[in-house]
Amino acid sequence: FRNATNNGGFTVTAVTSTTMTVIPSIGSLVTESAGDTESNSLIVGFRANSVQSGTVISSFFFENQFTDIGTSDQYYGMRPNSLKLNIDIHKIITGSMSFLGEKMTSTTEALLTSLCPQKNRPPIDSASGVLGIKEAGVQISTPIFNVYFTIENSPEALYSVSQLAPIDVQMKYLNISGTLVAYFENNYLKNKFLTNEDTSLSLEFLSPNGDLIYMSFPTITFLEADTPTTGQNADLFVTLPWQAVVGGGFDYSAQFDFFNVV
Repeated sequence: FRNATNNGGFTVTAVTSTTMTVIPSIGSLVTESAGDTESNSLIVGFRANSVQSGTVISSFFFENQFTDIGTSDQYYGMRPNSLKLNIDIHKIITGSMSFLGEKMTSTTEALLTSLCPQKNRPPIDSASGVLGIKEAGVQISTPIFNVYFTIENSPEALYSVSQLAPIDVQMKYLNISGTLVAYFENNYLKNKFLTNEDTSLSLEFLSPNGDLIYMSFPTITFLEADTPTTGQNADLFVTLPWQAVVGGGFDYSAQFDFFNVV
């Protein structure tokens, strides 16, 4: 759209065969018509990808090529082990991903000819890059101090006599857990734990390049609600460890959506 306010991330509130009703993540929409634009036409584009937790097992082959010395490290049967994300105040949002694989070899014969180009994409920071942290679909009004989560696939290597490398990497159980730390201003979040009430959690990010990322956990349970008093004139926080589960009418426990990300 010509007006920048009409571009960005939106929440879809209703869909018919001819109409999609949305509300923006921030701000309000501005009415436009074809005559408002330089080309006298409106062009709307969507580029989106989505991934959900599930039961489809995938494995990957990685190769690290050292072209200056003509050697390559090759990693076979790599299956995702864990994904971690850390959101702290006044910091770059950081994360890590680990894999468990069948074997690794070092060789002078490279297998991959098409290499993954390095993306020239600036990092997202926790001040300007976090559009929202929502509980039960509503922006949490209490200021958030930090948020962490970990997704673990719990893979296990299976071994056999007379064979050095594993015969398989078996996926055990999926565990998604995290911690939300908020300033202790009221009992709203604490009561979610005290009443054992399931809720949802979603994180919305905007990169400096305009990439939008939504991470949603449709059903979570708070496991604790600790409010330690650390001393005189100290800030009080409520620390809420949480566990994602399958429930609430959803057949998955986590979904990540990427818009404009290429």
